[in-house]
Amino acid sequence: MSEKPTATVTLCAFAEVVQHRFIADWPTLAALDSLHGWTEDAVREKFDWGRPPGLHALVVRVYRLDRSIILVRSAAMAGCKSWLELPVGFDEHASSLVEPKHAVAQVLAALRG
Repeated sequence: MSEKPTATVTLCAFAEVVQHRFIADWPTLAALDSLHGWTEDAVREKFDWGRPPGLHALVVRVYRLDRSIILVRSAAMAGCKSWLELPVGFDEHASSLVEPKHAVAQVLAALRG
C-alpha cells in the first residue's frame, strides 16, 4: 500500500541559474570534480549516454528563504520532473545567499577555465 502524497509542498530555498554550458570534452568535465557531489562513474555514465556525448553544467546561486513558502500540490507537480514552473515569484520573498558571492565567482572561473 503506497502512502498518499501530501497536499502541500514546503519550499525553504531556491536556486538561480547563473550560467549554463554544455561540456563535450571529458578532461574539462573531469576537472570540475570538486564542484559537484557525483561519483566519477556516475558522471562518466551520464556523459557517455547522450548523443553527442557530454553534460550540461549549471552554475547556481542558492538562496535560503527567510520564511518558507507553502504551495498546494497540483497535478502539474505529480510524477518525476526535472524542471517545473512554480506559481510563485521568489523576488517577492526575503532571502539570503547560502554561499558568499565570491564562492560563485570561483565556480564560474573554474567553469570558464
